[in-house]
Amino acid sequence: MERKSRNTLCLFTMNFPDGNSEEFLMAELPFLLQKFDEIRVYPIYSGKIELQRVLSDKIKVIHHGHKIEEGVSWLKLLVNIKFLISAFVLDLTFYGAIKTIKNIKYWIIYSNKVLGMLQFLKTDISTIEKPVFYSYWSLEWLSVFSLIDFGKEKRFVSRMLGIDVYEERHINGFVPWRRFSLMGAKKLFPNSLKSLEYVNAKHPNLRIKKSYLGTNDINKKRNKKAELVLLSSSRLIDLKRVYLIPPIVQKLHQKFVWMHWGDEGSDKVRVFSAAKSFLNESTYQFYPHESDVSKLYDFYNEHNNAIFIHLSETEGLPTSLIEAASMGFPIICTDAGGSREVVSHGVNGFVLPINFQIEEAVQSINKLLASKALREQFGIASRRIWEQNFSADNNYPDFIKRHILN
Repeated sequence: MERKSRNTLCLFTMNFPDGNSEEFLMAELPFLLQKFDEIRVYPIYSGKIELQRVLSDKIKVIHHGHKIEEGVSWLKLLVNIKFLISAFVLDLTFYGAIKTIKNIKYWIIYSNKVLGMLQFLKTDISTIEKPVFYSYWSLEWLSVFSLIDFGKEKRFVSRMLGIDVYEERHINGFVPWRRFSLMGAKKLFPNSLKSLEYVNAKHPNLRIKKSYLGTNDINKKRNKKAELVLLSSSRLIDLKRVYLIPPIVQKLHQKFVWMHWGDEGSDKVRVFSAAKSFLNESTYQFYPHESDVSKLYDFYNEHNNAIFIHLSETEGLPTSLIEAASMGFPIICTDAGGSREVVSHGVNGFVLPINFQIEEAVQSINKLLASKALREQFGIASRRIWEQNFSADNNYPDFIKRHILN
């Protein structure tokens, strides 16, 4: 018989530790490792093993093994009909009959996946004595725990980030089991005030509280370099709208080099085409997205006399803005998601409307180009905002003590 483990945290993720997403978890893990003898990581999705991060020996990664391509188990659905009816009725009430029926195929596939993960997890956690359950996402794993604790004690503490806050970012704006899952959490923690307000407006009477993520201090405090540059960092996908940066740079009053970290994504052709159309080759550079995030931080420090720009159409609370604030950069961003909680207009940068005009962005950057004093003032304010709100050393010990260990 397998020996039961003690003082174990069950940590639920999206892909982590595979790939290079969810880097924010790397900042919290050292604090969690101080409090738990063992951490078991349960990703929703499996990535490429060769891209898996190197973790402490105290961390074990456990994959549930469910594959959507294996098809739907109707017997599994029938056996759990009581729970399915409860979840389906709540979706009907929240989304309405037309929208729910329109997405019934998606709903059945999701239900089958959740039930498969449920069967796996029940077996796995049966070997753990008094496990603690903590998630970075309120999607499939929260649905699983809503079944485990159906009508019983709620034990699942979950953060809420961009994709599991904003329902419109899902297929047809529909999240299966939405209300059923959210009601099953012990407590929910959106990572911005904007996200908290969004969830509260749609789903009142939940146990919910805002909690900012934290990042490590990546600023090596080197002397400012003489060359002023424009920096951006993101995947090249449509919602990041990197293709809008070249026409902005073209209209600036002085020659200005734009450097972007990340040269892959579904919008790559449009972004590269815009750069070639609007700019001379000497005024822009693209850098490959490295799996080792320390190379991104080295890049920031090598170009630490910079203005940072981020033009997303939709966001949760962008880690890239938090990192830019840590570096002490003045920032230009759109009013997407919780961005305004990192960038205060006229204090450490300029916040543009989501559907801004090119000339608005040009004017904002020109103001910064024209005044070294303003850039330094904004940079000092960025650093102060990071220290007060987004430092891992401040945020995580308190969160773990209050909400995970308690």
